[in-house]
Amino acid sequence: DRVGFGLLDIRVAAGGETVLGDNSRRQTAHILSGRGEVTGMTSGKTRELEPGKALCAEPGEDLRLQAHTDMHLLSIFSLPQPGDG
Repeated sequence: DRVGFGLLDIRVAAGGETVLGDNSRRQTAHILSGRGEVTGMTSGKTRELEPGKALCAEPGEDLRLQAHTDMHLLSIFSLPQPGDG
């Protein structure tokens, strides 16, 4: 489609974990519902998440998301473009 980005609908059950991020692209997620925390796997910094907040993973950075309650996120990420190395 040549729009340059992808969209993911992410759901994480209470008590669950997932890793967000990719070594090649930028990813941003908006918290639609639920509560949890995200930890930078390199930095070790932790931030609380709740509805209305957003998180951002830069290329090469992975974030571990831990859901305290059922969570629903909408994630937008950049896609590789022709000519990207």
